[in-house]
Amino acid sequence: MKKIKITNMPERSWPHNFTNEQIGDRVRKSGAQEKESGIWYIYDRQEDDSTESIDDKHAQSFIQYIENRLADSQFKERKFRILDLGGGGGVYADQLKEVFGDKIEVFTTGLAKQPARDLRRERFEGGLVESSKLPHNYLKWRSIMELSHEDDDGRPKKEFDLIINTWGEFPYGFSVNTDLFGKPDKKKRERWLRSFLGMVVAKLRVDGLASIFPVRMRDRDKFELIMKELEKVYNFQFEFLSKGHSSFHCLKIRKLNGDDGDSGIS
Repeated sequence: MKKIKITNMPERSWPHNFTNEQIGDRVRKSGAQEKESGIWYIYDRQEDDSTESIDDKHAQSFIQYIENRLADSQFKERKFRILDLGGGGGVYADQLKEVFGDKIEVFTTGLAKQPARDLRRERFEGGLVESSKLPHNYLKWRSIMELSHEDDDGRPKKEFDLIINTWGEFPYGFSVNTDLFGKPDKKKRERWLRSFLGMVVAKLRVDGLASIFPVRMRDRDKFELIMKELEKVYNFQFEFLSKGHSSFHCLKIRKLNGDDGDSGIS
């Protein structure tokens, strides 16, 4: 993994300056687009599926990762917290809960609850889940951008030990960034991407892992530049992984100690 050297945190400690109204407007527009198309984004895959499996996309089994992390003594005092971005109705969250039970807390983001409820009912009727009711922590927020929890110093509170994005918020987080004529607005997209990645890093606990799929090969340089901006604030390692000849990469981010510039990393 690439090592990042940090400097002191700047005066504005939040990774974005979007207002709640702007964030709400953006996700509402995204929801309207999906509703109009009649196709709601749902990634209904788990680990070890025969096609498009989670562990294949991320080049890693998160079940194995969580099992290894749970050996840490801190998890005798608290639960391991997971955020599945765009996980919606919780197809993958269900699998994690089935494996680890009360040792973990899983939260998902998503645009609309009704499609998630419909999916939940279908899975219940198919005998895949024990209840048709959507769990409380599923679709807790529409986007990671809505998380506003802060610590005593007014900085983003570190909340999660694992953050996963499998397509996730990318389809609706960036498709609505257009100009007055409905054409893609590169500046708006880059601003949202920078803010999105900043929130991912900010919300990771120390030793936490984020796995973001997909990063298009042609966009890798752009991601690299954003990571260099974030290095002025946060202490982390990152790398890009790809499987075979895929045009998509997976971005791995691991949070380290020393967010105030006292990391000792050279």
